[in-house]
Amino acid sequence: MNNTVLSPGNHPDSQKLRAEHAIIGAGIIGLATAFELVEAGVSPQEIVVVDPQPISGATFVAGGMLAPVAEVQYRQEPLYPLMVASGEMFPHLLARLGKKTTAPTGHRSESTLVVGADRADGVHIRELLALQQRHGMDAQALTLRQARRLEQGLSPQLAAAVEIPGDHQINPRMFSACLLDYL
Repeated sequence: MNNTVLSPGNHPDSQKLRAEHAIIGAGIIGLATAFELVEAGVSPQEIVVVDPQPISGATFVAGGMLAPVAEVQYRQEPLYPLMVASGEMFPHLLARLGKKTTAPTGHRSESTLVVGADRADGVHIRELLALQQRHGMDAQALTLRQARRLEQGLSPQLAAAVEIPGDHQINPRMFSACLLDYL
C-alpha cells in the first residue's frame, strides 16, 4: 500500500499525496476498509490511509463486542436480520485475514452470558430471550448453577442468566494492529 498510514501534514510529499482510494482514519473501520479493497483486487499502491494517530480514538476504547443477539433492542425488528448476517460474516473475515498474516486478531469465541442482578433484570432478560427466540436467534436460558459453572465469579444471588453461543468478542486494538500488519 502506498504509505499505509501517514499524516498528510507530516509526510514530506504531503502536497503531492494522491491515491485512487483515500481512507481517512486508521481505526478498525478504516483499516478493515483498506483490507477489503485489497481483497477485492485494488492495487495497494492505489490506496492511502491517512491518520496522524493510527489505532486510536474509538478503536482504542471500543469494547469489541461481536454480539448481534445480545444487542437486540425492542422495536428494531428490521435490524435483526442485518445484525445476525453481520455476525455470521465475521468468521469469514478472520479466516481471510488469517491467510495473510500471523499477527493475533484478539478474537475470542467463548459464548456471551447475559445475567440479571435483581427481579426486574430477570423479567427483562426472560422477555428479551423470548423475543430473540421468536426471531430465530440462538439464545438459551441457563440455571444459575449452569451459569456459575461457565463463569465461577458470578454471584449466587443472580435473578436470571442467558447464554448466547454465537456472540463473541474481539480486542479492537489487536485486530486493528493485525490489519495494519497485513497492510
